[in-house]
Amino acid sequence: MSYFKDKADEIASFLSELIRFDTTNPPGNELEAAKFVAEKLGEYGINCEILTSNSNRGNVIARIPGSSSGPRLLLLSHLDVVPAKPSDWRHHPFSGEIKDGYVWGRGAIDDKGHVAMEVFTLIALIENRVEFNGEIIFATTADEEMGGKYGAKWLVENHPEKVKADYVINEGGGFGLPAGDKIVFAIQTSEKGVYWFKLKVKGRPGHASMPLSGENAIVKISKAIKELEEHKMPITPNIHVKLFIETLASATGKGLLSKILLSRALGEHALKRIYRSDKSLAALLDAMLRNTITPTP
Repeated sequence: MSYFKDKADEIASFLSELIRFDTTNPPGNELEAAKFVAEKLGEYGINCEILTSNSNRGNVIARIPGSSSGPRLLLLSHLDVVPAKPSDWRHHPFSGEIKDGYVWGRGAIDDKGHVAMEVFTLIALIENRVEFNGEIIFATTADEEMGGKYGAKWLVENHPEKVKADYVINEGGGFGLPAGDKIVFAIQTSEKGVYWFKLKVKGRPGHASMPLSGENAIVKISKAIKELEEHKMPITPNIHVKLFIETLASATGKGLLSKILLSRALGEHALKRIYRSDKSLAALLDAMLRNTITPTP
């Protein structure tokens, strides 16, 4: 750990500069950020390549072979970020400002902070001459926030030999959860799926000054949205969620609470109790314990 403490300023500076590349997706424009990552790896003698899937969409691949044959480990991250409205931010989302012991900006957590960690993991392996079997593959990609068409999906379909691995470490998990006087760090073992559907409502033309002269489609769809927003799917935890909650409860000495949470009949009451003391944890558990419905424009 002393190695990374000594590198702290360099890592923070790298992340700060990476955040300054506006890779808001859409449209992404990750190529310049990809070049910046490749340049940093090149400073330490790590060869890499930039694969462009479309105009200004860049993916970086680097490989470090071990001393003998063995499994391949892929370190995977992404360069694009979701939109950010500057007026909603205390520090400009693309400033990369370093203040109060933090690097501020869009992507600091999702996912440029992760890019920085994996970049300097490779650098640490090289500088410390770490011996290992197999191969370490580094891939930071475009387009994760819009489905990976120009990033991970494109790499798998067009260059599978460059990213094929036995194991992958990606974003997700790793967050510290308060558990009494302890902090529990989670490891993600599965991910929620998604099912999109479109809802269309037809009205009948009328005049705004005479509401009863027609049927207002906006009013009709707003009622449907309200029902969707208020509808709660039943608690149906899968094996991954059960293991997570049971382990978390064991770490806090609250085994009984885990049994209540996992109960379809009593889980709602447990969530309400947790919500009163920790809204963030309650929101996380609620989304894990059931299928969710979210209206989006």
